[in-house]
Amino acid sequence: MPELQMHPFYRIWLTWVDPIVIGGTIIGVLIDPNLFMDGFIPASISQANPDHAFLYHHLAVFYGFIVIMVGVLQRVSSDLRVWKTIQAAVLYVDVALIAIVYTSLKQQGRLSLDQMRPVDWANFLFTGWVALIRVFFLAGVGVGKVEAEKKRQ
Repeated sequence: MPELQMHPFYRIWLTWVDPIVIGGTIIGVLIDPNLFMDGFIPASISQANPDHAFLYHHLAVFYGFIVIMVGVLQRVSSDLRVWKTIQAAVLYVDVALIAIVYTSLKQQGRLSLDQMRPVDWANFLFTGWVALIRVFFLAGVGVGKVEAEKKRQ
C-alpha cells in the first residue's frame, strides 16, 4: 500500500492540534456549559439551562467522535481517500459552525461589527482558518503519494 506523503504541517495540525483543540472543547462543554455557551450567546442574554445538560453531553460525544477520527483513524491509516473523507466531513462541520454562529449573531441583533465581541471574532476567524487548512488539504496542496518501499537498483 502506498504511504501517504504530505507536508509536515498537515500531519501536525490534523493529527495533533485538531484533537487537542477539540478535546479542549469537550472539556469546556462538560465542565462549564455556561462558559461554553457564553462563547456563542452572551451571559447577559442567556444562561445554560441545567435541564439541557443532555444536549451538552450529546455535543461532547459528537466532538469525541471527531477526535477519534482525526486523532486516531488518521494515524493508523495511510490511505489518502480515508484522510480526505475525514477532512471533508470535518470541513462540513466547520462550514456549518460558521453558518450557525452567523445566524445566531443575526438573531441576537449582534451582527454589526461594533456589536461583535472578541470571542465572536475568534469563533469566525479560528473556524475559518481550520476550514481553509482543510480546503487546501482536500485540494491536494502539499499532499501526494510515495511508494512505501522503493525499488532498489
